[in-house]
Amino acid sequence: MAHHLAGRLAAAEAALREALRLRPDHPLAHNSLGVVLMDDGRAADAETHLRRALEILPAYPTAALNLVALYEQQGLRAEARQALDAALRLSPADPALLEQSAALGR
Repeated sequence: MAHHLAGRLAAAEAALREALRLRPDHPLAHNSLGVVLMDDGRAADAETHLRRALEILPAYPTAALNLVALYEQQGLRAEARQALDAALRLSPADPALLEQSAALGR
């Protein structure tokens, strides 16, 4: 994560892929790799990892919000709404999800 914050996307990706080699079902590592890939402009790969994080841990609001952000970046409003609604069904009182839902509704 330090590599990502410093803008070293290749190093962040390598570290996260190593983490996933050691623990393939770690939702935080999949989410983090998804964000790194999203920042690197690799939307399809980012989506794969964000969705995998949500498969492992369905009630993971951060991963859901990152998936919504990815869809919004691509102009996929219907997909963003669908992902957000799915997350809200699992975590209906999550403040960040509720805030995003209000923003998406505008």
